[in-house]
Amino acid sequence: MSLRSRDFTAAESLYRQAAEAEEAALRELDQGKRRTLGITAVSAAALYYKARAFGEAENLAYQWLPHPSLPEFAAGKLRGLLQMSWAARAEEKHDIRFAPTDVVVSVRGREVVYGGAPLDLIVHKVSEVEKLFFRVTEFLLGREHRVRGEVLRDVKEMARLWLFQVAPGSYQFMVRVQESSQRSLLEDESRPDATKVSQTFLAVVRASIQDPEGALTRLVSRPEYRRTFLQMTRNLAPTRRTAFDRIDIREAAEPPASAISLAPEARTQLNAALRAERPSEGAAEPSVLRGTLRAIHLDQKWLSVTDPQEPTKHTKIFRTSDAIDDIIGPMVNHAVIVETELDGRGQHVFRDIELDEDA
Repeated sequence: MSLRSRDFTAAESLYRQAAEAEEAALRELDQGKRRTLGITAVSAAALYYKARAFGEAENLAYQWLPHPSLPEFAAGKLRGLLQMSWAARAEEKHDIRFAPTDVVVSVRGREVVYGGAPLDLIVHKVSEVEKLFFRVTEFLLGREHRVRGEVLRDVKEMARLWLFQVAPGSYQFMVRVQESSQRSLLEDESRPDATKVSQTFLAVVRASIQDPEGALTRLVSRPEYRRTFLQMTRNLAPTRRTAFDRIDIREAAEPPASAISLAPEARTQLNAALRAERPSEGAAEPSVLRGTLRAIHLDQKWLSVTDPQEPTKHTKIFRTSDAIDDIIGPMVNHAVIVETELDGRGQHVFRDIELDEDA
């Protein structure tokens, strides 16, 4: 509660008290209860870390890592806490401060192994997470919905993202938002800070998955932003044939069980939510095209898809006014699924697009 109300001094003091109590309990434990011993050792070190008592966290880890009764799962978590503690010491040395709400992204299953994953998969997912952070920042600033063009410099400065390693389990990385070193005297105090950006990112993803018609509508009243958030969250989720089974997203301070989980079923649900956001116009005939995205011209509001079986056959899709270039741009020369409607002249009218990860 102190942390969420931004009373960081009180929060750190309370975390230290909890850590000291947990360490006292650890000393009293029966050495034969290995699992309880491991859980308590990790808990005590994590509480010291949250108190920013990095020396105490490291000393406790060094003390228990060689202990013969410590189970391997706890040893792995203590090594991860050591890494995080070393990184935090470096931040203090270089006077870098981050929002207290850190976001952990875990990619799990299939070709993902303990601490490793295909490079193209991770680079792609990191890029998608970054773009969603920037969109959230633009929304919080009250900016016009950006259909094309680069992210403005002030948005990147407000949401300056850092990527950190975390203890391996599946393949995990942590995104942290750097706090501004100083606020301008003329800066509007109502402008969102780094903490607000991180918390809203998590809230948007959770609402998109769990309650797009209710919670997301209340959180994001502007329909153009709501649709973009649904598209970006959908694109994070796997299909049934991709190199991973699911992505879990959570606040670092929360237990893994609280994570927002994006599995193939989530992609199906989000596609349904997107269709509900943009109901069909009239009696237009729905159509789904699969092929390779070869050309786009968003200013003239069209794109072209090539049939993989007939490379000379191109289908032009019109009225792409709702297409977002930082979503659609990376899809060029990749297999895509385009949802369209046929108008009265038999032309394909754009509705939605996503990568065809099953191709």
